[in-house]
Amino acid sequence: AIVAHSTIEAKYQSLAIIAAKTSWIQSLLQELHIPTLTPTIYYDDMRTMALSHNLMLHARTKHMKLYIFFLEEKMINNNLKVLDISFDE
Repeated sequence: AIVAHSTIEAKYQSLAIIAAKTSWIQSLLQELHIPTLTPTIYYDDMRTMALSHNLMLHARTKHMKLYIFFLEEKMINNNLKVLDISFDE
């Protein structure tokens, strides 16, 4: 079980879990010599992702740094794409 202290932390945790599982599947496919494309995650709250582009961690976001750095590393190395998908109401 994962306990989040804020909504933003829960969103980062869920993105990090999805990214980790995606990386595992991608490495399995590579071991089986099956070509893959860069995985893409469509995300509906890019305000959360804006934190990962601002590496100045504040006291309230400091505990999320592992999730932020993990996701940032995946995106910088082109191992993962996170794209905005907005739902207009």
